[in-house]
Amino acid sequence: MAERRQVDYIPGISPARPWNSLDPWDALLAAVIVIVAAAFCWKASAAADHAWEWGALMPYLAARDGAGGWHAGLLLRGLLGTLRLGLWATAVALASGVAVGMLSARLRGAAALPAMLYVSLMRNTPPLVLLFLMYFFAG
Repeated sequence: MAERRQVDYIPGISPARPWNSLDPWDALLAAVIVIVAAAFCWKASAAADHAWEWGALMPYLAARDGAGGWHAGLLLRGLLGTLRLGLWATAVALASGVAVGMLSARLRGAAALPAMLYVSLMRNTPPLVLLFLMYFFAG
């Protein structure tokens, strides 16, 4: 007797396949997307009729100082500063999130009130308002 294979099936939808498996249609779709994007970039650069001077960008990425050593240019320093700020913000958010989560999960009643107020305030305030508050008042 043949062995029956169980397949997860939702009516009207084809059986699911693992997200990390590729078939020839996926490769074809990726190739079409790359070709269309390349054609768009080529046509856009031809329409702009501008010769880009990429060498002028180099001093802003990395440059030599008076002693002959290399130092980061303005763009690279800005990128590194942004990454450093993002890492610090992630660390602070993780620490405060864990602290508030532990307070609200462990404590009951009035002891959990500050955590509930903080979560309610953060969830119900639009992100743009939070950015304005941080930039104009806290900064």
